[in-house]
Amino acid sequence: MRKLKNFIPVPYWQLNLWLEKDNVRFRAVWVAAEQYCDAEKRCVNVQAATSVQSQCRQAGVAVVREVSSKREKTPPPLCFSLGTLQEVCSKKFGLGAQAVLDIAQSLYEKHKATTYPRTDCGYLPVSMHKEVPEVLAAVANTDPDIAPELAKLSPDIVSRVWNDKKITAHHAIIPTRQAFNIGALSDNELRVYRLIRQHYLAQFLPVQEADVTEATFVVAGQLFGTRGRVEVVKGWRALFIADAPHDEDEGGDTEQTMPLPVLAKGDECRLVEAELKEMKTTPPRHYTEGTLIAAMKNAAGMVSDPALKKVLRENAGLGTEATRAEILETLFTRKYIEKQGKHIRATQLGAELIAGLPEVLTSPGTTALWEQALDDIAQGKLSLASFMEKQKQWLNHLVSGARRQQLQITAPVTPVCPLCQGRMRKLKGKNGEFWSCQRYPECKGVISEQKTSHSKRGGRKIKKRG
Repeated sequence: MRKLKNFIPVPYWQLNLWLEKDNVRFRAVWVAAEQYCDAEKRCVNVQAATSVQSQCRQAGVAVVREVSSKREKTPPPLCFSLGTLQEVCSKKFGLGAQAVLDIAQSLYEKHKATTYPRTDCGYLPVSMHKEVPEVLAAVANTDPDIAPELAKLSPDIVSRVWNDKKITAHHAIIPTRQAFNIGALSDNELRVYRLIRQHYLAQFLPVQEADVTEATFVVAGQLFGTRGRVEVVKGWRALFIADAPHDEDEGGDTEQTMPLPVLAKGDECRLVEAELKEMKTTPPRHYTEGTLIAAMKNAAGMVSDPALKKVLRENAGLGTEATRAEILETLFTRKYIEKQGKHIRATQLGAELIAGLPEVLTSPGTTALWEQALDDIAQGKLSLASFMEKQKQWLNHLVSGARRQQLQITAPVTPVCPLCQGRMRKLKGKNGEFWSCQRYPECKGVISEQKTSHSKRGGRKIKKRG
């Protein structure tokens, strides 16, 4: 949140050349010299960019410096772990992490449609490959409309998903060998089931193949580059036509799906136009529940110490597949974070809490240290008593520091007691939440939550020590 709040956009410039050869028009992007660029290799010198643009227009011709082509083969995506299912469902359907877990649990327990959901594994044991005909038969009996797609499958294909070395406590989430009443699924259950099914069926289609051509050009002594990618074999992507990726950077990517002309070193291409675009750096994107789950899984990227990185990688980051959704729900319940559309924002209370805490308590590195200590205990390298004694000393040190620290937070709005004009506190009763006077039982003032919700405006700043 602090990075977003303090972000200041910085302009940079991108010079695009539109070139033509054999009646095929394509784009090449200027590779600016290091002295004109920032750390991300973006040109921040408009005078240099404008000068190169003018020189290119005068030259009128681009000469091929180097060209290479290769066939790229892309395997189908793995089947789902709970975490990857939550990530994709957040992006595609806007579903929260807890909602996806509840749906996956319902598909498993209630409908017997998919396998055990609380797994951190996207692979399948080799021994389960012999069950493929039964699974496909159950899929066909459950949803006859899928028959045309099933007819295209090759059940004998053994994709990378079948890997005994990658199996953890539970294998990936896939359809079961049992047909079920698909009409009994809710809309969201149906969406999630189809997604799980889609990733399983993709394992029995060929890999996707594309011809990729990379070329560099010299124009007026300046270097330009382009990359073209043409799909040759659609393969498993035939199941994902509706999910085709789109370029979110609007020109920031030099890869083109259109074919490039046949190019050879020394060939000349006519310069059609030299287009200089002013662009601005963009702030880090707000998390969605899906991307936050992914960040928790990949928390190793948030620490710099190699040893701590290793521990976080080995322990799959922060939380587990089964607890990450619960962690997010706790943060929502305590009003530390909130959803705005698909995105998650820290509330003022959450931001003030983090700002007031020692960095050691908010760093993933601390989790890594604890995980390492627990591993040492399991291996007999450290006693539990010794670990707990160290934690006790550390906590005493933190508490001592906190007592000297001034914490500034925004107190939530609370209604005034209608009987004594004192402060009230929120309680939960059999009929829902309500406000009760803090002086109860001396004062029995009560206000229903419904009567106060429409009048909340914000909070007041309070300072507190310790």
